[in-house]
Amino acid sequence: MAAHSLAHFSLRDVRVPACMMEITTVIGCNVNCTYCPQKSLLGRYRSPKRKLAFADFRLALDKMPDDVTIIFAGFSEPFLNEECARMILHAHHKGHPLCVFTTAVGMSLQDVDQIKDIPFSAYPHGGFTIHLPDARGLAKIDVTPEYLQVLEALKAASIQNFSVMSMGAIHPDVESIFPQSSVALPTMNSRSGNLEKQGVSESFQAASHDGPVICGRDEYIYNNVMLPNGDIVLCCQDYHLDHVLGNIFEQSFSDLLPSPLHSYDLCKTCVYAIKLPQNFPVFEFAKAPA
Repeated sequence: MAAHSLAHFSLRDVRVPACMMEITTVIGCNVNCTYCPQKSLLGRYRSPKRKLAFADFRLALDKMPDDVTIIFAGFSEPFLNEECARMILHAHHKGHPLCVFTTAVGMSLQDVDQIKDIPFSAYPHGGFTIHLPDARGLAKIDVTPEYLQVLEALKAASIQNFSVMSMGAIHPDVESIFPQSSVALPTMNSRSGNLEKQGVSESFQAASHDGPVICGRDEYIYNNVMLPNGDIVLCCQDYHLDHVLGNIFEQSFSDLLPSPLHSYDLCKTCVYAIKLPQNFPVFEFAKAPA
């Protein structure tokens, strides 16, 4: 069993609530949602490894403490990788808490059957969440009979901590499966200014901060993103890959943890950033024994 990460404040004996790793299973997402800055990602990712191999995922997972929450989301639709369900099952068998964010594009009925009994973790990011097609086509999902069958199977599966969301009024062909009243409508955000750079005209929440800020999310800066080539990026806002922390195929997990700084450049335009409180305690991580 992997060693547990030991995170705490040095001035107050308070544990960081969670340490998470989002998994980007492919580079180049054909769902290409309006609110997803794929151009930023594609313009910066140079590695020929554009699809995460199962052997590489297994190698990365073997280096992570078993209390790290694994989130299948990252910078693309996870099920565009045909090994996604296998990866989810492997992480579950290793004992990791799991979350999934998916449009269900690329999912098969067999995938649904394989993962339906996994106890997905509700904290802190919502268990198993489906991003449904919307009436305006902001998410470019081809609503085929086969796709609707997968949605029906997902609804019938009684998956633990299951929820659905959309970027607006849902597609009319989906409403018979998921009535509009059951669908969350979250406010989209600027992805730390990346949507402005891409000229997105739809309304979204943006931010610009003066003075020192820190991340205001529960997990602070310890919700990082793994790319198919093993690179670890600071967070799910960093589509421009400005803060690459290292490579998990080549380094230990503890060496890849972001330095406990109060702020990164990315935070200055992030909606989750908050003003730095006075006397903010310094984070410390105890590294696992060699």
